Amino acid sequence: MRKHCSASRRFVFWQAPGVDAPLSTRFFTPLLDLLGTCTKQRHCPELSDSHWLRLGIQRCLQQQTSGRGFLQTLAVIAAECRPDNSHFFESLKSQRRLSLCAEVNARLCARARKVLPDALAAFPSLASYDVHAGDGHFHAHATHDPVGSKGVRYAVGHLYSRNLRT
Repeated sequence: MRKHCSASRRFVFWQAPGVDAPLSTRFFTPLLDLLGTCTKQRHCPELSDSHWLRLGIQRCLQQQTSGRGFLQTLAVIAAECRPDNSHFFESLKSQRRLSLCAEVNARLCARARKVLPDALAAFPSLASYDVHAGDGHFHAHATHDPVGSKGVRYAVGHLYSRNLRT
C-alpha cells in the first residue's frame, strides 16, 4: 500500500492556511474547501480525490511534455506523493473523477464570481457580455497512443480558456 503525503513532507498538500503557510497550501485551499461539499467525491485510499485533483493541476503547470515525464519528475521531488504509473493513468479514465472535476470547477467558478472583483467593470459597454480568452495547442502523439482507423496516431489537443471578469 502506498504512503500518503503528510504535512511533514517536502510537498505540503494540506494544512490550515495562514500568512506563513506555503504558497502551495494557500493555492490549493479554495479547491480543498469546496471539495468537501462535492457530491461526486468518495474515499479512495490508493489515490484520494484531493490528491488526484492537485496532481492534475500540477500536471498542467509543469513543463513535461508527457504524463510519464511528469510522474518521473514527481518521483524526484516528492516520491512519497507519487502514485503508481498504472493507477495514475487508469484514474484519468474514470467517469466519476471527470464528474468530480466538473463539479468542483463549477463550484470554484461560482465562488470566484462572488469574491473576486470584476476586472472589466470599468467598461460599461461590456456589461452584458461574457468575456473569455483562450488558447489551444496540440502535442505530438504518445508512443503508446492507439493507431487510428487510417493507420496513424493522432496528436492530443488541449484547449485553455479563462473568464476575464474573474
